[in-house]
Amino acid sequence: MSSVFIDEPGTRIGRDHERLELTRDGELLASLKLQDLSLVVFCDYGSVTSAALEACLQRGIAVAFVSRGGELLGRLEAPHSAPAEARRQQWLVAQDPAAREQLSRALLVAKLSALLHRVARWSREGAALDHRAASLDSLLRGLPDSPASGLLGVEGAASRAYFDALGVVAGPDWAFQRRARRPPPDPLNALLGFLYALVENEVATACVGAGLDLDVGFLHTLQDRRESLVLDLLEEFRPLLADAVALRLLGRRQLGATDFEPAPEDGVWLTERGRGIVFRELERQLSSTVALRDAPPRTWREHVRDQAAAFSAAIEQVAAGQPPVAYQPLAAGLR
Repeated sequence: MSSVFIDEPGTRIGRDHERLELTRDGELLASLKLQDLSLVVFCDYGSVTSAALEACLQRGIAVAFVSRGGELLGRLEAPHSAPAEARRQQWLVAQDPAAREQLSRALLVAKLSALLHRVARWSREGAALDHRAASLDSLLRGLPDSPASGLLGVEGAASRAYFDALGVVAGPDWAFQRRARRPPPDPLNALLGFLYALVENEVATACVGAGLDLDVGFLHTLQDRRESLVLDLLEEFRPLLADAVALRLLGRRQLGATDFEPAPEDGVWLTERGRGIVFRELERQLSSTVALRDAPPRTWREHVRDQAAAFSAAIEQVAAGQPPVAYQPLAAGLR
């Protein structure tokens, strides 16, 4: 399964039997089998016919719209296919303080494990990040003993240590001080925000497939116009997928200063060329395989779906009065 990214003016998606056809000015750009697709993403430009939309909805292919600044504007998908009882169970678990805390801790362990994995890897590659890795390791080890009231403080401290490390690895040319958005004030923040929006759509697709209610989160509380559960599961994949792609693009000089442009309110966003480079590299990452210990290789896209399914099973475990052992940090199995 793969994704399609549309951001060039005049690009049109139509349907021809069991295929989506991409055209521009009457010229056929690509003909894609519907059975091979899981997601279509539009960024500012492009159009789609009603027949193509209908085909996507009938086959469970989500159609998402993101802004140039990396904000998810909306997504079209078929009505929720999860059993109503499963969604009711998710709501009930989320409303139970003890159960909610169990799952929040599991999500935090996954997030901090991913942050530590990424920083430790940067350290092995030569970056002077030992004290930041030690800080993350200490926070992760202390998580089981942290009171419920201190979980957000642990998460905040871990994020600060991590983004401090990311700024060091990116180097002085990118002048990254801190994570900021709406609008992103600098090129690296613009790159991260755009990648996070793309990965968020992948996570949402996985959550739908796992029968989860996207709005009912555990780390992220219920809030209007926010898919809180998607953001919960996204946390683990920001460093493992998005940040890895971002720094690889910068390290290989596949992106430069000319791939960014001024945005409203003194912000910055990627150019059309830059967005195309980013999407293609992310798609390569999602389609590449990675093996966990004692397990056969699977693509990153499959790992995203596996984690969504595992979290669904963890909700069932907690509802039955058991610990959420079905959901384990992906980073713990990475070599």
